[in-house]
Amino acid sequence: MKTAYLDGLITVIIADGHPLFRIGMKVALAHKKDISVIAEIGNGKELLDFLSTQYADVILLDQQLVNVLEKIRELHPNIKVVLLCNMDTENYASIAEVMERGIDSCLTKAINPELIAEAIRTVHSEGVYINEFMNTVMAHVVRTRRHTMPDTNLNEKEMRLLELLCQDKSIKEIAATAGINPRTLEASKAKLKEKLGIKSTMGLLKYAMEQRLSLSKK
Repeated sequence: MKTAYLDGLITVIIADGHPLFRIGMKVALAHKKDISVIAEIGNGKELLDFLSTQYADVILLDQQLVNVLEKIRELHPNIKVVLLCNMDTENYASIAEVMERGIDSCLTKAINPELIAEAIRTVHSEGVYINEFMNTVMAHVVRTRRHTMPDTNLNEKEMRLLELLCQDKSIKEIAATAGINPRTLEASKAKLKEKLGIKSTMGLLKYAMEQRLSLSKK
């Protein structure tokens, strides 16, 4: 039976193969009154073993451990996953591929710890945290690959939603800009993904980037 930790706190697992990084991240998050690091884990097997008996709200997952991502999504669909990776343009294609497989945010390891805390809070409360680094990765991949744009007939509201998704804004900020509440925004995103045959929010972000690039060339 799974144990729920510390009611009222966002429980976090740091899963990374580098002990010094795990220690540094734990220290950085230790001062956050609403966040509790419940485990530091160095490999995928240990992570899955831990999750078989314990529960966490958010996993900070090293890109080198993404081989367990599908299993986490299958067994623990409610746990939010924030991918941690190196800021290397040669790595962007593989980062984008992982983003489309169902993570909830992606951050560079060089980012300010305050923004990692912000990402943890946002994925926990809103489901996804889109940031400038993710937009940069997707834009780079879109520009360096050939893409066949689906023949879709999007209306003005749907195109506006795609445009807003390309911006570095939270779900609440996008909803406010669009003049709707967050729940309505989520419903609109779900309908748009179904219409486009896209499974994840990250896939929708990639499509939005493709649309932006296509329109800029016209």
